[in-house]
Amino acid sequence: MSPFKQDLEALRAIAREASDLVMRVYSTDFAVDYKGKDDPVTRADREANELICARLAATFKGDGIFAEESVPQDEAERARISSKQRIFFVDPVDGTREFTEKNGQFCVMIGLAVEGQAAAGVVAVPA
Repeated sequence: MSPFKQDLEALRAIAREASDLVMRVYSTDFAVDYKGKDDPVTRADREANELICARLAATFKGDGIFAEESVPQDEAERARISSKQRIFFVDPVDGTREFTEKNGQFCVMIGLAVEGQAAAGVVAVPA
């Protein structure tokens, strides 16, 4: 039995919930904003990021979370999170450009590193 079986079950449930949210946005005429040149972001990115981070924080109390749409700007906060034994990495919509093109080639990604080593992760393909 994998030492991460329970972690993976929780991550799959969180990714499914985020996928449902992403697809609700995908089915609408959503706006596209830009974080920088050629770096699109949508409501789906922001809302899925918020949902995933909230679920991770509630389920895995005390673990660190780095998420693409909410990276701390404060160096001390980044250092505090980086010092955690377990850190989750979140890309709520990997392939935002493809999402905006509505070609179905995007996914929700959540990874877990333990003591600096990749340990577990899920990739959900909502479309």
